[in-house]
Amino acid sequence: MKTLATLLRFPAFAALLVLAACGNSDGGNDRPAPTVSTGPDPDQTDLRVYMHGIETAKGADGRYLIFFSSSRIPPTGPDQQGNWTHDVYLSTWASSDSLISLPRIFIQKPEAQEPASAAQTTDGHIMVSFEDGWNTPNGVNQRYGVYEPTLQPIAPYPLDIASGGHSGHVAAVGNNFVAFYSEDWIEGDGVDNLGTGNGVYAKVYDSRGQALSDRYRIEPARMVAHDCGIAQSRFTGVATIRAGASLRQLKNSDSRSSNRHSDGAASSAIQSSVLHI
Repeated sequence: MKTLATLLRFPAFAALLVLAACGNSDGGNDRPAPTVSTGPDPDQTDLRVYMHGIETAKGADGRYLIFFSSSRIPPTGPDQQGNWTHDVYLSTWASSDSLISLPRIFIQKPEAQEPASAAQTTDGHIMVSFEDGWNTPNGVNQRYGVYEPTLQPIAPYPLDIASGGHSGHVAAVGNNFVAFYSEDWIEGDGVDNLGTGNGVYAKVYDSRGQALSDRYRIEPARMVAHDCGIAQSRFTGVATIRAGASLRQLKNSDSRSSNRHSDGAASSAIQSSVLHI
């Protein structure tokens, strides 16, 4: 039987969960069917303007925490100027529930915070990361926050991974986080010719959100044409797991100085793993 985390990787299932959460919360069978407005032709629209990014972590009470970015609930798409308007929402779910909980806003600022990505370290800490268009001199920043399983802040948003960074995702290895993101932009490339980042980079953080490394460039040239989205995040996520032994050297180092000396080994392991995956 598939787990929730596995099922949530299928967009159709994730969308059904969110639509279900927009109904009544009493779990009864008499809820009306959700009303879906007639929107633009999906073949002519970048559907990420409605919802983009979804990931789960385990809460302190054992329930799944479901983080996702949406342009309101139900999603309405861009504003009148064509700007994306996503906020980060949170729902919860347990195996005994017939529906996920009603979504609530977890992070809300002007502009868009998307795509939501989350990862959880062995000690239970959760990093939530996304591209953020709010209050940045470079158009967007890749930002993050780190939280307890109770969602009490450890290193709360807004913290910067990279000014000008975008389209990022986060993975966890032991008690370290590895954040992946793109920089710069290439017009008319990528999936459906929608554009792509010009380079994919990674930074390593401890479970409290403290940086353990400078950025790594994890591919020598433009990789598969995508903007560091789902395809690349899965690709690089597997490479991160393979590099886990070297990343644990960072965790076990005695000081910031020894962490920096370990960066070379971790960087080599990451690059080797990515290039030979």
